[in-house]
Amino acid sequence: MKQKAVTLLETLISLCVIIILLGAGVFSFSTFLGRTGLHAAARSVVSVLRSARDYAISNNKNYYVFFVTATTPDTSDTYCIQTSVTGYDPATASYDSSRAIDKVYKLPTGITFVNINFTKGSTNNAACFQPTGALDETDPEKSVDVRDSKNNSKTIKVEKTTGRAKIE
Repeated sequence: MKQKAVTLLETLISLCVIIILLGAGVFSFSTFLGRTGLHAAARSVVSVLRSARDYAISNNKNYYVFFVTATTPDTSDTYCIQTSVTGYDPATASYDSSRAIDKVYKLPTGITFVNINFTKGSTNNAACFQPTGALDETDPEKSVDVRDSKNNSKTIKVEKTTGRAKIE
């Protein structure tokens, strides 16, 4: 009886196919992880916007979410909820973090704010929620984008009349 054996060539071809498939899988997985981080950052921003809206309704006064894009490492790409614009400097787009309602949030490394278009009065880069839950703006919708180092981005939109925040 003849025994069947696998030749060296068949083994090498099988190994090459396995290596190619693993390489493609690792690349796809790293892309997936990058987009997951971006989406998680966008969800976190939406959560803070919704919290500020809830605070405004519950406490019957205006609440602000400040977005900072300053170049200093400590304050770059941070955001927080405050009850007033006191301590906010529109010239440097920075705020007094000791006035934050709960804490100062920071975007993950490699993710930044871009295209912030909240323009309430002199408080650029701040979303103001009224006691009705509405956004205090003149346009029907405002937004902020978060972008990763690979130029993928997510847009977070806030409707004026309802204050509803959503990711698009």
